Amino acid sequence: MAITYPRALPAYRFGSFRFSLRRGNDLSSPDGSLKTDAIQFGFPYWEMEAEAVAMNDKEQALWEAWLDSLAGSANQFIGRDIRMPCPASIKPSTVGAADPFTTLARHGGAAGSFATGDASTWSLDGTRTVLTLTGLPSTFVITAGDPVGFRWTSSTKFHLVRALETITAAAGVAAVTVNPAVWATVPAHATGVATLKQPGCLMKMTSRDPAPSDTDEQWRERFTARQVLVA
Repeated sequence: MAITYPRALPAYRFGSFRFSLRRGNDLSSPDGSLKTDAIQFGFPYWEMEAEAVAMNDKEQALWEAWLDSLAGSANQFIGRDIRMPCPASIKPSTVGAADPFTTLARHGGAAGSFATGDASTWSLDGTRTVLTLTGLPSTFVITAGDPVGFRWTSSTKFHLVRALETITAAAGVAAVTVNPAVWATVPAHATGVATLKQPGCLMKMTSRDPAPSDTDEQWRERFTARQVLVA
């Protein structure tokens, strides 16, 4: 069976992990005064630094096969913050707990009608930084720091933003300020789908390095990745 790209980030064992937004800023004082001007260049992008960990040969083989399949930076995967698979307001307190979306109901809907985590519709203001989501559970809480994802083109293209404020939905509708601004290349609803469930973005691996083991039984390998700017 052929591997389909972009690949999903595997649910294997991780050690250290960091997922953060990067942006280029040029700080200068063009007139020689103490006043400093900041100029942003390029697009903000997401960066991931991860440590793959294996406790036995089988786990190591699985990790190595997945990393090998990326062929360095040749193939893409869907990167995401593994610490935030869902909004903080419904995040389970224990590892391995049931999917919290399974029993959620959209406003006016039956239990389980929000199982996908997808908004019914979404829209943006003129700055593309205020995102309005509809079809959420009646008083659903979006917390500052929650990721929101977009997918389109038969789920082969992805984009990711982060909520900057905590908002409680009213009748299943929430308008929240996000960062970075949603790219102009993300198609409007309904071609583009907004989701709160395992949101991610397209990424390519940028480095892969063996890491020292804490014990003879533990294998580790560090890798980094950077968001792909989708046209």
